[in-house]
Amino acid sequence: MKKPVLIILIFTLSFMLTGCNFIEEQKAEGIIKDYYQAIIDEDYEKAFEQLQLYDYDAETGDGHFTEGTTLSHEEAKAFYLKKINVLKEQNYKLKGFEIIEVE
Repeated sequence: MKKPVLIILIFTLSFMLTGCNFIEEQKAEGIIKDYYQAIIDEDYEKAFEQLQLYDYDAETGDGHFTEGTTLSHEEAKAFYLKKINVLKEQNYKLKGFEIIEVE
């Protein structure tokens, strides 16, 4: 009687641990695909909406990944589109992508 309960417990625990990550990884992969496809389609408004922006200090290496950015939505969008325009001026164009791993 103990053996089947133990096997079910181990199976349930392992499924819970891997299943939770799997769902989140699938969500993240969907967002990544939407972002890069929007870049390929040159729909930069849609691409911007897929981003989760955060403040980063290049000098110190500090990044506030979970706290977001201090910029307003409009300021962040203007900054993003400015960077896109710089890439367009350099004739940069994304033609394809491949997702190797999502963490």
